[in-house]
Amino acid sequence: MEITLRCFSERRRDGTWYAHCIDLTLDAEADSYLEARKKLDVAIIQYLEWALETAHSKREILRPSPLVFRLRYRRAWAKERLRTVKAALTRRRLPAGIPEAEFVTHPNLTRARERMAVPA
Repeated sequence: MEITLRCFSERRRDGTWYAHCIDLTLDAEADSYLEARKKLDVAIIQYLEWALETAHSKREILRPSPLVFRLRYRRAWAKERLRTVKAALTRRRLPAGIPEAEFVTHPNLTRARERMAVPA
């Protein structure tokens, strides 16, 4: 079973970074984007390892976020998409930056799935 998760990050007014997974209602906060992303990855892996052991179906694993978070994700996704399209139209390379929104398939999940019997 492959699980693709939708996540977004944003910088708050106080300078801290907030990362949220809208499919699992998990979040993380840190002083930098990379720290927040790393904390979110750890939370996702820990939750999925637990959920894969106890859940009977994929439906029991996913926990959708409230509407406000899903709308914030859509806004971040649209901004990132526009940035990509604009770069393609002007034939410029995108600067190596922090993505607003991303689809995440965690490579660590492959190892977790190999160790566990994944319910269909």
